[in-house]
Amino acid sequence: MKHCIPDPSVAVKWFFRDEDLIAQADAVLQNEMELVVPDYFYLEMNSVLTKLARKGLLPTAQVLQMNRALRALPVHVLETAKYRDLALDLSIEKNTGYYDCLYVVPAQITRIPLITADIRLHRTFVGTEYGEYVLWLGDYQ
Repeated sequence: MKHCIPDPSVAVKWFFRDEDLIAQADAVLQNEMELVVPDYFYLEMNSVLTKLARKGLLPTAQVLQMNRALRALPVHVLETAKYRDLALDLSIEKNTGYYDCLYVVPAQITRIPLITADIRLHRTFVGTEYGEYVLWLGDYQ
């Protein structure tokens, strides 16, 4: 695999070391492959981080540090506007989250696998025409 699309369920594991599947998440970063993310990936990650800060679980300085670390990663950013209608159709068809589909649709179209630690997302697409592009982090080596 030369490219992959990590979703936020993988990316949070790069920062929070008490999570499951840390070694696999680290391998996504350490293997010599290009990371590809939808353009709103950073918005989604910042939402997670600020939510933790509001709950008092993460100091503001750490949120800012993590944001800088994310921005420093060498990634290719996909513009999601061209996928939005297809993602809406898929979301309705599979009765699953629209934002998740904004990862799944580009994965299938570009043939760049999405790697997720979201078991619900993975199970939704296993055995479908999208299944080969939605990979479970636990299977990643």
